[in-house]
Amino acid sequence: MSLLAKVNLRLTLSLMCAYGFGVVYLTFWTDDFAGIADNQANSLHMIKDTRPLGALLLYITFEVVKFDFLFVVVFKLLGLIGIIALGHFLLNNLVSPRVTRPELAVIISIGLCLPAFQVQAHWLHMWLTSWLALASLLSYRSWILGRRFRAIVLLAGVFLTYPPMAFWIFTFGGLTFFLSKKDSKKGLKELSDQVILFIFGFLLSRLVSLLVIKNLDAAVNDRVGFVSFTDVSTKMTWYITRPLVSAFRPFMIDSPSDQFAFVTAFPFISLFFGLLINSFVSRNNSAKENFSQIFLFCIWIMIFSSAHILVTSNNQFEFRMVSNLHFAILFFILYGLIQLKLLRGARKKFLLISLLVISISTVNIRYYDLMFVPFKLKNEFIKSELIKCNSSDEYKGVHVITPSIAFPMHDRLGDFSIVTDLSYSWVLEGSIIYVVESGNFHKFSNSQIQIDDKRTTNKELFCAVDLNNFQKELSSHQPKS
Repeated sequence: MSLLAKVNLRLTLSLMCAYGFGVVYLTFWTDDFAGIADNQANSLHMIKDTRPLGALLLYITFEVVKFDFLFVVVFKLLGLIGIIALGHFLLNNLVSPRVTRPELAVIISIGLCLPAFQVQAHWLHMWLTSWLALASLLSYRSWILGRRFRAIVLLAGVFLTYPPMAFWIFTFGGLTFFLSKKDSKKGLKELSDQVILFIFGFLLSRLVSLLVIKNLDAAVNDRVGFVSFTDVSTKMTWYITRPLVSAFRPFMIDSPSDQFAFVTAFPFISLFFGLLINSFVSRNNSAKENFSQIFLFCIWIMIFSSAHILVTSNNQFEFRMVSNLHFAILFFILYGLIQLKLLRGARKKFLLISLLVISISTVNIRYYDLMFVPFKLKNEFIKSELIKCNSSDEYKGVHVITPSIAFPMHDRLGDFSIVTDLSYSWVLEGSIIYVVESGNFHKFSNSQIQIDDKRTTNKELFCAVDLNNFQKELSSHQPKS
């Protein structure tokens, strides 16, 4: 086997070890249950988010999955293949003589194990995202090769499916600029080309999405509106203290105080800027050129790659929306570290292997904590409640009693904060449907499901599932931070 084949195999095996268990184990999570309960409404919501192509693809996904729940494994497996394909694209294109191909494969594998990719791999709703990131990079390649129309249509397709993935072109552009050591004028020309492609792709997608929304007599969701001028300062403060700081706290998912966030991020920030100087400052260039290269690189990967959360009015932080930003920061730090004279030979190998093992372990541990255990506990509780209903009785349906006290939450960022996805109201109905269909409770198939906080439903007509009991069960255990 050639060296190239061995390196590609190592990258593939690393990502399979990280995500394999969570992919092949059948789990649904959060918005997946909205697709199970009301696929049409779930798709309409995505259309209102100006994502009509994504709505269509996920509508088909959930129609197939509802036919047989085992298809969830098939789609998540396709998502994992997408992450592997993205990894191979980056491995083949982020090249430099200063780092060997095996080392680059380990760096990319570690970067693709970040929390943002974990959610994308293990969540059925996100199985398309890795393919979309790859599509955005292929659109830029088409643009470079002069196939402008193909590039614009391909990028517009990414926008119409899940817009944050379109911004991977800026991450890729910034990293290739760093690796190629081009002067700032050439780099600025490449950035300008990306901006032009981006604008045309966005405008085409916007036109299509608005035509679809108008044809359906719907309205665009507020969260996709642009930030107002008066909120710019608030937006920048939020961006710096949430998405950007979290990029300098790799693999950390806790929601820290300002002081702790500074303490944990400062070493990586210092390392980042130290490596910037080491990588870009050259005696062969003027001070102005050195500064221009550093400034251009920073705005390329920190501003342009995150423009989707900078220009929109919504200030909700989710790791999956900044996967490219987090990948770029970690890639640059690891790449810069292994070039230092302090790390040579066995030290370098030990560092990379250790970080890879930790990254893979972290993915599996967090899947177990975030999705596997909560999914299992929830299903067991609902099953136990349904079993309590006398099998000889005839019921009109299931009555879900929502808890009087909110479910506990972890002190974490974004999706990682939830102890159970029953915290979201749109999960309740789909969870009941899943347990009824998968647990052979045929008497409740196609039956009415009522959801409210009242306990007065006639027990002779409805089987009660009292979530107050589940809330007490979860609250009796101290959530892990």
